[in-house]
Amino acid sequence: MAVDQFFAVRLGFGIDGFSGKDTKEGMTGGFAWAGSAFGAQPISDGKNYWGVEAGLVQQRMSSDTVVWNNSSGQFDQSAKMDLRFEKLDLAFFAGRHFDGDIFLMAGPQLTYLVGCTKNYASTQVACDEEYSPFQADAQVRLMFFIIEPLAIDFKYVQGFLPADANGTLKSYAYTGTIGLLYLF
Repeated sequence: MAVDQFFAVRLGFGIDGFSGKDTKEGMTGGFAWAGSAFGAQPISDGKNYWGVEAGLVQQRMSSDTVVWNNSSGQFDQSAKMDLRFEKLDLAFFAGRHFDGDIFLMAGPQLTYLVGCTKNYASTQVACDEEYSPFQADAQVRLMFFIIEPLAIDFKYVQGFLPADANGTLKSYAYTGTIGLLYLF
């Protein structure tokens, strides 16, 4: 399919988590969904592209933790804590259109933490101050046109700045999603 500039809306579902040597033992990845809009423009030869994407991501993950149990009067050593993040993303990318309606795109991404909550021991509290409000990420996407105007893609985003508010822990956020795109 010959592709000129295009605009797309995307809905993706996938996995998320933290990686790095300071990631807490017992921290498990979770579920993520992402909604975004992006546009791409050919550079000159119709094979190379540049573009911008803006989106909203919601992530859920869990971790082992220790909490005080008021009923038993003891610490619960096997408690679970659920984390929920809402983030806004702004990504810039360069890409290549290959034969067979395949696109490969990569570039930097800026992420802003809109909100964070954690649930444990039947208590929900804000955790915005524990995590850095801004992140710098690298993202890569492989996209396939299926039937006009639909495409599917796999997008992987890896943070390369520490996720904690102080910037001292070697723990970095990642998200991998499979998405369905509608192209205009």
